[in-house]
Amino acid sequence: MRRVRSCRLLAGEWAGKASVSIGDYSVQYAAVADNYRKAAAEWERMTDATGAVVAGGISTGSMILSNSVYEVTDAGVI
Repeated sequence: MRRVRSCRLLAGEWAGKASVSIGDYSVQYAAVADNYRKAAAEWERMTDATGAVVAGGISTGSMILSNSVYEVTDAGVI
């Protein structure tokens, strides 16, 4: 959930900036903010109720099987 909050925070920061155009160069900060909002929504979609990131049916974090606790790393190693 920290990634989601971070993306939303960054979206808010970029949304408050004015777009800039100098000659052929332009920066549309609203588009940057929109990209951070999309990233937050994607991270939120990939996160289950415990806060673990889920992708392709593989979760990272802790899981309990047969009264034993296993830690699963981001690389999928138990």
